[in-house]
Parts: sequence; structure tokens; C-alpha cells
Amino acid sequence: RVNLADGQVESLESAELLTGAGPKAANSFEAPNAVQAQAWGEVRTAQGRATCVLPPLSLAAMTLKLG
Repeated sequence: RVNLADGQVESLESAELLTGAGPKAANSFEAPNAVQAQAWGEVRTAQGRATCVLPPLSLAAMTLKLG
């Protein structure tokens, strides 16, 4: 959950999720796309906050519009 002390989240501009098939997933010459970024839109904005549930072993980058 993103909850700002000095402002509010108005909307989600963009989001990407970096994840792989398992905890030992890694890119290599043989499998260059085992771990990759993909567009992700499962972020809710309401009441000045952004909320999401990340899959296990993942990383998210979000651009939020603040008000």
C-alpha cells in the first residue's frame, strides 16, 4: 500500500512487474528472457492511496500521479 503523508495518489500512470518462474530464475545466454518486465495494471487507487498485491518473488515499478 502506498500512503503519502504530504499528498494523495490520484491515479496510476504506468506499472511494470519484474518476475520469473521461480526463486532460482535467472537470465542467461540460453534463456535470456527467464526474468523479464511486463506491463502490469493490478494497482487500485482510491481515497488518495494506491494498493496492490505483488506475486511472490517479484518487483514492481510504478509511476503514480499525485495530487
